[in-house]
Amino acid sequence: MILCHAVTATVLLFHRIDRRAAALLLPYLCWAAFAAPLNWWIRVENG
Repeated sequence: MILCHAVTATVLLFHRIDRRAAALLLPYLCWAAFAAPLNWWIRVENG
C-alpha cells in the first residue's frame, strides 16, 4: 500500500513537469494497485 502512495505522489509530481512522463507511470500505478490486494490475499490463504 505504501508503494501505491509513493507512485501516486510521483505521478502527481511528474505531472507538473511532463504530462507524458506522468501518463507513462499510470500502468505501473494500476499494476501496483492490483498487486497489493493480491499479495495480501495470497498471504492470508497460505497462513
